Amino acid sequence: EQYPSVYAHMLQYKKPLSERNKAETGIRYEWYAMQRWGAKYWDLFFQPKICWKAVGRLLAFAIVEAGTFLTAPASFISAGDDNEYLLACLCSDIGRYFIFKNSDTTGAGDIMLNIQSLIKFPVPHSYDKQYISQVLQKEDRDRLVNAYLKQLYGFNDEEWSYITNLQR
Repeated sequence: EQYPSVYAHMLQYKKPLSERNKAETGIRYEWYAMQRWGAKYWDLFFQPKICWKAVGRLLAFAIVEAGTFLTAPASFISAGDDNEYLLACLCSDIGRYFIFKNSDTTGAGDIMLNIQSLIKFPVPHSYDKQYISQVLQKEDRDRLVNAYLKQLYGFNDEEWSYITNLQR
């Protein structure tokens, strides 16, 4: 009602909008509310996060500083203090294997990586944070991360060979 022309426009849709989720309309939000407030996750936008482009052939992930906002179609996920570890997992051979095997593709063969497929990636919860922090500072970090994750996941040499050769 603060913006009369917008309110007048919305009035023509009052009936169908009022019939959405009747348990909350008029209680938690008004009939004209287009979406609910993200009370449980709004602070994630202000935290460091891992971002990626939604569609492409080459997978690329990066940590974005706190307070940086992304535009569509970029996506992000936050693992809080575990961002470096999650980033290492996503950029590893097993990360690439999982993403290529479990993501939709466009007609041209580009990966369409959305949060729904990414959150299914089984990341081992128990890891040596100090070791990962040290490894990420080394030049041969990719090799060291892959060797560490091979051990964490419990893959034998044959399984690991299958995973790493399938993506080439």
